[in-house]
Amino acid sequence: MNEFIKNNIVIVAHNLNPSIFTQIWLVKNNIINENDFLSDSLFTSAVVSVNTNDLQLLVVPERIQLTFKNKETQEKLINEVLRKIVNLLPHTPYSAIGFNFELILEPVDLKEFPKITKSIFVSDRNPLVTFFDNEDSRFGIVMTREVEKMRLNLNIRPVEKITESGKEEALKFIFNFNKNLEPESALETINAILNSWTIAKEMCDKIIKKMGAEWKI
Repeated sequence: MNEFIKNNIVIVAHNLNPSIFTQIWLVKNNIINENDFLSDSLFTSAVVSVNTNDLQLLVVPERIQLTFKNKETQEKLINEVLRKIVNLLPHTPYSAIGFNFELILEPVDLKEFPKITKSIFVSDRNPLVTFFDNEDSRFGIVMTREVEKMRLNLNIRPVEKITESGKEEALKFIFNFNKNLEPESALETINAILNSWTIAKEMCDKIIKKMGAEWKI
């Protein structure tokens, strides 16, 4: 069983002015509906945090961050919120874009968790294996590759979940897809990269499903 933790998109910028992002500006430009703002939304000259039932939009001088609260509306919000913002502010010095996905994968059999993760992540040829050959050792991995002109960094780490019955072990998957931007083509690249969200998300889903199947080894 896997548990959705967090999905967001971060666009890194230099000297971004949060005071632009007033309620009036967001409504006027059809980015956020005036009836969707929740009471904990915050608007100051240094930070803007917009909360609705579907999203959190965070704006600070060094980045714009769109965090999704609903799996079903992600692609829609990318186009109606994030894409609109970057195209309305084309002269902003954007420097990088990243997709982030965090999920928890629970083992089928908690007793087999150490044995299975060791067999998957640790080769017998690993020179460090003798240092982690005791019962309380736990294992993870870091992997990286190119995906859709972005760099994917996947960090899989053992964690403890707090449940009603106490602590239970699981694996946390942290996916980061990132792309540095060239100043002269930043806006064009952002718009192209945003089209790859679904592909990146589907790849994460495939990896989680593949790993979940291995619990039954």
